[in-house]
Amino acid sequence: MLKFKMRCRVTGSLLQRFQCCCETNVIVGPCMDRQDTSKMIRELRTTLGLTQEQFAAKIGATYSTINRWENNKGNPSPLAMLRIEKLQKKIEKTKGEIK
Repeated sequence: MLKFKMRCRVTGSLLQRFQCCCETNVIVGPCMDRQDTSKMIRELRTTLGLTQEQFAAKIGATYSTINRWENNKGNPSPLAMLRIEKLQKKIEKTKGEIK
């Protein structure tokens, strides 16, 4: 099962959704490590059996953006993370109904 592991880069504390836990954090949204994000996105996409282009279309991004995320060249915006999270929850719900 895929899980979001969001930690603040400054304090190291776990975050809930898109709330920062400290005042020194300059980015808006989750302080998720790029490697964790990259792995999670790739796992989700391959679990769905989608190409990067198909996955991009599902969440409203471009192929090159998905490619950057999966290759540790950038992180999704808070809006993109919400869409990814919804997709992930939908899959987990479907798996739960099958069992």
